[in-house]
Amino acid sequence: IAMGGWLYYALRHTNRRVCLNGFGVGAIVLVVAGLSVVAPWISQAQESFRLADHARKISDADAPLATFDYFSPNLPFYARRQITRFHSPEEIEDYFREHPQGLLCVREDHQDRIAEVLPDQFQVVLRTRRFFRTHDVLLIQGGTPPIQSATLPQKSTLHK
Repeated sequence: IAMGGWLYYALRHTNRRVCLNGFGVGAIVLVVAGLSVVAPWISQAQESFRLADHARKISDADAPLATFDYFSPNLPFYARRQITRFHSPEEIEDYFREHPQGLLCVREDHQDRIAEVLPDQFQVVLRTRRFFRTHDVLLIQGGTPPIQSATLPQKSTLHK
């Protein structure tokens, strides 16, 4: 807006060459601001960033991540892992049978379609809003993680 005001003023009081140079500088400033400030901010506001970030926090890089009737093209980039896409409840049932600790992204309105094939101990670990779209996206984890038993230290390693 400021550049437009300046161009309007400059066109009336200076020559056309000064206006074109000013317009070029303004275009460069706009592109640099867009790429360095606005694009990263919008990128982090998208659900793919939040889903992938949470998936990395609660699982290791080898844990599979899948989607059911939902896909965002930038999800594999943020997740830093392969994403498997499923379209039927039978595929979801097979997926959790093979990967009990697997992660699944599903739109909230599609959860009812797979409710009966989800593992008994599944958890919705994240609910996030979609960027400029309706229906939240859920990140579901298969079952509860196995409890690791701690071993007691041997007497020879205890300090007196």
